[in-house]
Amino acid sequence: MCHFVVVFILTLSSICLEYSHGKRVEGNLVTTENWQFLTRFCFLSKKGTLEYFFEYPQSYARQDLLLYFDNKWDEAYKTGKTCKEQVSLLSWVDNQIIPLDNSGVGNCTPVNKTDGLYWSCVRKVTFSSSRAKWWFIALGNCNSQKGLKIVYSLHMMNGEDGELLHHENSADQFYILPIVITFFLLYMGLGALCSAVGYVLSTQQLFHTTYKMFIFCIYSNCFGLFLLVIGWGKYANTGYEETGTWLAGRLFQAMSDIMFVLMLILMSNGYTIVRGKLSTPLYIVLAVFFSIFTLTYAVLFVYEAEVFDPGEVLYIYESPAGYGLIALRLVGWTFFCVSLIVNLVTHSRKTWFYIPFFIYYTIWFWAGPITILIAMFVINLWVREQTVTGVSNFVTICGHIFFLLLTRPGAANKNFPYHIKTTQIGMMDGTEKEADANSPYEVGETMNVHGPDLQSLFVTDRRSSRQDQTLLTDKPPRDRNGQLPSLSNGNSTTGRLPSLNERSNKLPPLERNGALPPIGNHDHIEASAPPPSYEMFSAGRFNNE
Repeated sequence: MCHFVVVFILTLSSICLEYSHGKRVEGNLVTTENWQFLTRFCFLSKKGTLEYFFEYPQSYARQDLLLYFDNKWDEAYKTGKTCKEQVSLLSWVDNQIIPLDNSGVGNCTPVNKTDGLYWSCVRKVTFSSSRAKWWFIALGNCNSQKGLKIVYSLHMMNGEDGELLHHENSADQFYILPIVITFFLLYMGLGALCSAVGYVLSTQQLFHTTYKMFIFCIYSNCFGLFLLVIGWGKYANTGYEETGTWLAGRLFQAMSDIMFVLMLILMSNGYTIVRGKLSTPLYIVLAVFFSIFTLTYAVLFVYEAEVFDPGEVLYIYESPAGYGLIALRLVGWTFFCVSLIVNLVTHSRKTWFYIPFFIYYTIWFWAGPITILIAMFVINLWVREQTVTGVSNFVTICGHIFFLLLTRPGAANKNFPYHIKTTQIGMMDGTEKEADANSPYEVGETMNVHGPDLQSLFVTDRRSSRQDQTLLTDKPPRDRNGQLPSLSNGNSTTGRLPSLNERSNKLPPLERNGALPPIGNHDHIEASAPPPSYEMFSAGRFNNE
């Protein structure tokens, strides 16, 4: 299942990298409509500027550049109004309507081409308002029956040249570049720390699959941030949006999030803590749940790329897929809670680990949906993107740092969850049997002998911790009566111990007074033989002749 997630996200990333849209909006518009939306941008007050170039044939009626700010846009866009009704929402006094002709406002000059006369318009417009605002740029030609035919180029800016964070960025994106750079550097350090801890755990045979999943989450998120740094850096330098790079970076972050949630639910079920295998029903439930979770994430990104309308300032989660993802995250939290409580009751020795694990990651599970809801309904549109970027990355790194602290292999860490070595493999065979260092569990038979061994996908290690590397599944053979073989080798009796009767028959008889008889038979001792002395014993020269 984990391999499916990785391959699917990588494939989707390669597809999405083909898309790239420039903020320096350029195009050749030909439509029968009299009113057309072009682009949007969040301009700073008195610092936001628009440089434009338009060229269209004079055979078409006068075409107008229309500038809507955010308060009026909802009344104009997709409301069923006619072209004239949409233009009537704007003010001539505030220069929201710029006629592209020889009136002087649009700074247009006639150009003679082989196919007729054209208007060529070049100008720089400065925006002035009480605060940073979203401005929506459209074209209108309400007096023509032909529609619109125009070549255009737009360059939208905030600030002066050389202001890397402001010049090419929309006001709602000013601090995204320093935010992603900061978190990328933090994750570089976090990756080094968790790798060092992983090495220590591996030397102690405690480098379990769940910790490997954690390291994967760290590096996947770090690589996603790396792509975001590249994308936002290029955008700040050139003014062209790196949509494909941004999307690929977010996909790697999504992959990290999926894997981390999977790891939390596995550990709440006791995997690598009190059990080495998952039961087949539990594995099937997890496989189905995370397949749906992954597909929902994929649908969310596809929905954003294909369905989202740039004329609407939408958050990525303002979609059916986004709402479904919130619901699935809460279902995952419910699954996490139930599994953890069951393990906490049946394995009380792990209380020091499971109590803080439960409290913190309950907060972590809910922080994501709460952040999404606040972003959709509370945060202002002109600061939403940079705020959500910072908060979501902060929530993610807090979850990763807490897990690193919780699993540090220090003697003072009472919360350390791993006490079974990777070579002491076990499975739950239907009974909640606690496993610790004093009662290592063994590999049992596969629960489903007729189908594929799905549980083996979660086995940590099949090697023995003994010197001879004998599999723990190898048991000594028994005879037909179920008895273990004797210690003798073959029919030889040299290694056989005497029975109790045999030993009792060889014991010397006691005298009437209860004393032992003298050692040896003195009738057989030569009279000339002196009694053994202490020196003879110490010299090792005594022999019973």
